[in-house]
Amino acid sequence: MPPKRKSSLGTEPSVGTKSPAHTPAKRPKANINWSKLEELRFKIEQLKQSDAIKSNTLRIKKSQSSKKSDYEYDDALVPAERYQPPPFHDTSVGEVYYRVTPSKYWLDARRYRQFKVGEDRISIGDYVLVRNTPRNAQFPGPEDDPKWIAKVVEIRAGGERHVYIRILWMYSPDEIHGGRRPYHARYELLASNHMDVIHGNTVEGRISVVHWNETAERNDVLGYDQFFYRQTYDFTAPAPKRLSQLPRHCIDKRECNPDEMLIQCDSCLGWLHASCLEQAAVKEAYSSNDLEPPVVENKDAATKRRGRPKRNGVKRASSTASSQAPVEQLFSAELTTSQENSLSLTVTDHREGHTGETWQTSPIICLLCAANVERASSELPGGDTIQVASVEQSDEEVSQEASATTNDEQGTKSPSAGSETSAD
Repeated sequence: MPPKRKSSLGTEPSVGTKSPAHTPAKRPKANINWSKLEELRFKIEQLKQSDAIKSNTLRIKKSQSSKKSDYEYDDALVPAERYQPPPFHDTSVGEVYYRVTPSKYWLDARRYRQFKVGEDRISIGDYVLVRNTPRNAQFPGPEDDPKWIAKVVEIRAGGERHVYIRILWMYSPDEIHGGRRPYHARYELLASNHMDVIHGNTVEGRISVVHWNETAERNDVLGYDQFFYRQTYDFTAPAPKRLSQLPRHCIDKRECNPDEMLIQCDSCLGWLHASCLEQAAVKEAYSSNDLEPPVVENKDAATKRRGRPKRNGVKRASSTASSQAPVEQLFSAELTTSQENSLSLTVTDHREGHTGETWQTSPIICLLCAANVERASSELPGGDTIQVASVEQSDEEVSQEASATTNDEQGTKSPSAGSETSAD
């Protein structure tokens, strides 16, 4: 991923009535000078479970042997916050153990359920846009937007000008080891357990992010500009092993790219890549005209066994067109669907004297079970002849609490602030 960048703060926020999410446990009091936080930043150290338990045991022993008046908790492990339950449903990202420093400031800050950015109320569990400095050119995001996306897991405030958000970063595929894979969609994100504390001023507002569950029962489609995640990125694992695995589909056993068409066979319920059906139609066109398909030289044949994607997203292990040298084809094919979800596979003849001639391939044969991919609409109720990969977005619920706003500088992945924010 790109190096961390410093943030710059903008518009001052303000504070309203404090309304903690719960009554905090009793702990030693401390006179906190919050103005010092203009020079300090919260840092998070992610721990192994064994280290977290050991550190907490030492803290407890020290507190039992010390007088309350002499109690120091600057570097104490926060008992209530050392454990972060699995934050993403139906993913492989597990719990996280962590320590926040300087702890005395973090412990003194009151918890909130919400904070406010302009007129936008943001709750725990929401996804937010976080400002940063312009991205490095080698890490372009959708529309090259110089912002990051994160999930809010905790909100704390120590005063009117000190609102802090504990977040989990949502990675762009361009930022991970090995770069973007061929199956990553334009608006795809990776759910990670990379945790940070950022200042409320660095948050621009809420953004919609949904989880796309790859199951055979899906029948909706993702919106064109809908951010989503289906893969996880384990920040605590070795770099080559951080990315979770995805289901593989079709005869070529490749992952699906949600930006490309994926067809489900009515008979075997297997999923087929549109590109594989098109390639099969082209191969059949050569065969029916007693022609030999051109031999395609695989530029990456030497690295085929490794199967590791390049940084620029070209897959070395694939035997499909994405990793093949371009050759002149006498035929081409295109698979399309109508508004009624009926399939159409059109073959075009590019031979001399036949340029522009087209015909429909019917029936379309499943590459897995050799049955018709799509049966006649009269054979199935409601026209359930095909399903397209997608996700369903649930409605957001926003509860109303009090408010508090911010002004200081904080952020680790390089958020930079500007909008008015407040904690509720």
